[in-house]
Amino acid sequence: MAETKEKIDPEIESALSIESLEDLLKSSSFYSQEQKPVKIKDELARREKLKNEDLEQDIRLKKLTLKVLLGFLGVETITIFAFAFFQATGKFGFMLEEWSFRILISATITQIYLMLRIAVEYLFPKNKD
Repeated sequence: MAETKEKIDPEIESALSIESLEDLLKSSSFYSQEQKPVKIKDELARREKLKNEDLEQDIRLKKLTLKVLLGFLGVETITIFAFAFFQATGKFGFMLEEWSFRILISATITQIYLMLRIAVEYLFPKNKD
């Protein structure tokens, strides 16, 4: 049996050489080249800046949440007082049965109280670990 030896293209052979692989490795991101030393003061300043930006965003979100919640609760409170007024005066033919009116008023006042309590506990936590 005669063995046939194929000729390899010279360009491919040079690409597979040790030197070309070393050059490829150096140009890749896997090769650790000299890195700039990290300055501790710059890194601490960057971390503080990120922390401050996070706190500012948290405060903006809490303000928006509180404004929307208080707006909603304000409209709900005005509506329930209007219902109470119309129930008492009988204007516009508004007349609910006594038991249903009491349930409506009690449920609404309870809801307003609980929503405000939850909002205050969330927005102003006692312990911040």
